[in-house]
Amino acid sequence: MSNGLVDLHTHSTASDGTLTPTELMRAAAAVGLEAIALTDHDTCNGMAEAQAEADRLGVRLIPGIEISAQFPGPGVLHILGHFVDPNAPALGNISKILLAGRNERNPQIVRRLNELGCKVTMEQVEAIARAGVKPGEPYTVGRPHIAQALVENGAVASIKQAFDVYLGTTGAAYFDKE
Repeated sequence: MSNGLVDLHTHSTASDGTLTPTELMRAAAAVGLEAIALTDHDTCNGMAEAQAEADRLGVRLIPGIEISAQFPGPGVLHILGHFVDPNAPALGNISKILLAGRNERNPQIVRRLNELGCKVTMEQVEAIARAGVKPGEPYTVGRPHIAQALVENGAVASIKQAFDVYLGTTGAAYFDKE
């Protein structure tokens, strides 16, 4: 039963969400959403899986993406794209570039955290990112996974503190993504 509600900004484990694309569609159906947009950071890798489950459940999936861009002055602009073609070559090319930048930045952050006395490894961060993801399903490693590692290791008390002290734009271990 639809309640007329939609969610136009969600993330799956293909980026920094906690639910797989399949689980996200099931959650949308469970609360009766009329439509849901999957807008993972820098990727459409979870779209095919989400679409298959959305079709099975009768949920309207709006294919999307979230891309961050430096905004003149301080800050980052988060651009949501809705009704994108996840198979468009241009979108695939930009996704590859953005994901490569993310993958280059993460080890820099981990190195800096270790220099600051926070014992974190890329292996631990990657394991956190893969948690709950079935083998072969897409996932992306990001700062929220590094924040979780900091919490697990006792370096900070919360995800918020991890971003405030280390991972946010003014944090001691922040690096821009290319």
